[in-house]
Amino acid sequence: MSKQKVSSVELAIGAIDWEQLRRQKLALLEVINDLNENGVDTTEEGNELDGLVHLIDAIQDKAAEEIGKEEVFGVLSAD
Repeated sequence: MSKQKVSSVELAIGAIDWEQLRRQKLALLEVINDLNENGVDTTEEGNELDGLVHLIDAIQDKAAEEIGKEEVFGVLSAD
């Protein structure tokens, strides 16, 4: 009997609470938006925060390939 080796990335993806990550990503986007709306110069900080959003996007995209879009992104509307 052959055992398939599971990578640490696959283990990490399996341990993520996708609903919570979606909420955290939305909260981060709201913070970025609030800073911009309040006239805060977010040139440097905004780039750092945007980088985190892009990291979350990349994690979600890879996970969607592995475990499915609905699991990662939630129920998708038909719009």
